[in-house]
Amino acid sequence: MSEGLQRTSMDAVAAAAGVSKQTVYSHFESKDALFRECVRIKVEDYGLGEETLSPGLPAAETLRAFGRQFMELLQDPEVLSMFRLLAGECRTYPSIAQVFYAAGPAQNCEFLGSLLAQFGARGELVVEDPLESASLLVAMFKAHYFLELLLRVRETIDPRELDQHLERTVRRFLSLHGGG
Repeated sequence: MSEGLQRTSMDAVAAAAGVSKQTVYSHFESKDALFRECVRIKVEDYGLGEETLSPGLPAAETLRAFGRQFMELLQDPEVLSMFRLLAGECRTYPSIAQVFYAAGPAQNCEFLGSLLAQFGARGELVVEDPLESASLLVAMFKAHYFLELLLRVRETIDPRELDQHLERTVRRFLSLHGGG
């Protein structure tokens, strides 16, 4: 993050890790692959996956839990730095933006869409297009907060404010999808 993705060489990565460049390449075929793994691990660290979010729980409870984990991820200083860096580099390094999108935002929407489809299958929700509904819910969670965090208008979201936002967002989403 300090040097920028495009300017960081695999030699520099190897030196920072205290290993040989050959060792780095034995695990990752390219800088893009290494970055993909970094994004995947960050998302996993915040519990945005089937290991921590069960579709067996009621929809409202699962969606609030997803929203909390997602919003905590968006408040992570490393994640915000990554977004800022990508915004500056995507024009000259488009592959890294595609890697990030596929490993982060797209993966989160696909997972959330699969949860919504399961809630629809058991009659808790009416979901015509799970991926579109997931995208809508993610946008509702982000609301104005993400831009404020990204632009450093605020550093964090007050936990009580976040709780209220998540509760209102899930309630509104469920009412739009026949679950509330």
